[in-house]
Amino acid sequence: MLREALRDDDRRRLQALSPLERMELAARAGRMEVELYARHQGLTLDEALSHLERNKQRGRTPSACAVGA
Repeated sequence: MLREALRDDDRRRLQALSPLERMELAARAGRMEVELYARHQGLTLDEALSHLERNKQRGRTPSACAVGA
């Protein structure tokens, strides 16, 4: 019951935000996650961002339209 009440409260708070405020909240959450990752891995923020970007690209199949470009 408490979990559902807290989830409903969170949902109401998010719905009260403007789209711009929701985007800013998501961006802050993303920055916090990168900062935590950097701290956990012993990296600078720039190194962590670079590492995450490389990992995101690893194993992806290039788009057929991008290969010919």
